[in-house]
Amino acid sequence: MTSDSTDQRYEELGKSLCLRAGKEIACGESARDAVQEALAAVVKLDRDRGHLCSDAQLRRVAFAILKNKIADHHRRSRRRRERELDPAHVAAPPPPADCGADRSRIAKIATWLNGIHPAGMTIATQHVDGMSQRDIAQRLGISASAVKKVIKEIELRGAHHD
Repeated sequence: MTSDSTDQRYEELGKSLCLRAGKEIACGESARDAVQEALAAVVKLDRDRGHLCSDAQLRRVAFAILKNKIADHHRRSRRRRERELDPAHVAAPPPPADCGADRSRIAKIATWLNGIHPAGMTIATQHVDGMSQRDIAQRLGISASAVKKVIKEIELRGAHHD
């Protein structure tokens, strides 16, 4: 196999991998990194075998490697979000305003939120700050229905304590 045909083979494969990665990973830079890592692994494998892989085999292997790179990316992203939501990494809220009625209301809200997972606290805070459920879901990397469910649970807690 000539060098030009090999280069063309990898270029066409790279384009296909980019399309797939772009659909699976929202961040363009992360998608390109996953493709680059997958292509590097495929080139090494192909060269180690002396270009014995057919185009179809090479393509299957490349997409399998990319699938694993995408899964790794999502796993790292999920871990990063979990660390951000970990109470040890979340900044304490500012002290309440020095108003009697506000303090009473804040104390009532604190009772409602008692025992809620830190992720629920983050959702509640962003909801109170006026973010839409869809925006909260996108920011936290969870479904909008999960956000809606957490907000509903918090509201139900509040109704039971009124």
